[in-house]
Amino acid sequence: QASDAILEAQILRCGARDFIEFWQQTDLIKSQDRISTHQRSVMQSGRKEHTTEGLAKSLREFGQGRCPDLWLKLKDFTIPTLIITGQEDTLYTKISNNIRCKNFNEHGAEIFQSAVIKDAGHAPHLEYPEITAKKIREFLGQISK
Repeated sequence: QASDAILEAQILRCGARDFIEFWQQTDLIKSQDRISTHQRSVMQSGRKEHTTEGLAKSLREFGQGRCPDLWLKLKDFTIPTLIITGQEDTLYTKISNNIRCKNFNEHGAEIFQSAVIKDAGHAPHLEYPEITAKKIREFLGQISK
């Protein structure tokens, strides 16, 4: 919540347009330069619609710091789950690995599998859609047996 509050203050100080320019240059988001020109154009059009107040409110009310802690609920999962991360998104890949440590539910069934998309960042499904789709098809093939 503290880091979200810092970002919110930056949004309010700089405005939405300048903040988006800054955000798109961060390591986490910079890898989205790999997204197809068409898809990036669609994303940019959406981003241009953001207002300073709306972006700050979104972060304040729906930012990662506001999400409930569900770690203890992982043991309740009963459906096989594929966690997809980009190799360059080290934070979410680490989180995925931590989730996999809780890989069995209370009935002893393996639940979590991970797919790390090589050379992808925070949006592997957009950066490498074909590879991501292949990983999903392989996963679905495994669980449908």
